[in-house]
Amino acid sequence: MGEPLSERLATILNTSLRRRPTSEGMKLTCGKIKLPSNVPNLTVPSTNSALTKAMSVGGRFIDARLVYTNSLISKALVPIAQCISNIEERKRSYINSYLHRLNNSLRLLTSCELS
Repeated sequence: MGEPLSERLATILNTSLRRRPTSEGMKLTCGKIKLPSNVPNLTVPSTNSALTKAMSVGGRFIDARLVYTNSLISKALVPIAQCISNIEERKRSYINSYLHRLNNSLRLLTSCELS
């Protein structure tokens, strides 16, 4: 066991993780997260070229679950990066906005494991 999280974040996260995320809930969460305009490389990661070739039929990648998981991971990184950016630039924001965004990241990341 590692160091505990703050009680506030632990409560939010425990509540969020008690129920299995729904597909609709994940779509809503992803829809709220916008990719930063100055980080063009933060896109859905490409898979290994040999894997992509093996999983393609007629030039079309056929593993939708892998594409979906890659998309969730990309979206989950955004709130974390925004929080780190605010810390670096010494921007202050209400703690609730950070907790909400970090909770979204954790929900997206844990839903990757469940899908």
